[in-house]
Amino acid sequence: MRFWRWNGAEGICKRLRASILSFFFCSYILGIKTNHYGFGRK
Repeated sequence: MRFWRWNGAEGICKRLRASILSFFFCSYILGIKTNHYGFGRK
């Protein structure tokens, strides 16, 4: 059980990377949907 590793720098980096990837993935999907329906025009 390596729960203590998630409290260190490695865990923070992993969590940051996962959150950033999920954020970019969600924004990418939402951008495709908005562009498909014509709401994403600036």
